Amino acid sequence: MSSRKKRRGVLVTVDVFDNELRLRLDDVEGNSEEPGVWQQDAHITHKTFDRKSFVDMKLDDADITDFGYYIVARINAFLERNEA
Repeated sequence: MSSRKKRRGVLVTVDVFDNELRLRLDDVEGNSEEPGVWQQDAHITHKTFDRKSFVDMKLDDADITDFGYYIVARINAFLERNEA
């Protein structure tokens, strides 16, 4: 087993549809053999938004807060396990 620290991160991807955007949050793990190479580890959550509302930045504050909370919570979990 490698003595290198496990590297973890959060990946946000966007799926574009006609009138909607889906943001996906996934945990990713860094490849210790190839720096800069990441592999998806687990799907965390996703949220679908009306495309026009998203582009116009007319989103519900609660939706933005919830999505940001997920990102911060995942990063904190990695920090606690010394995986950031």
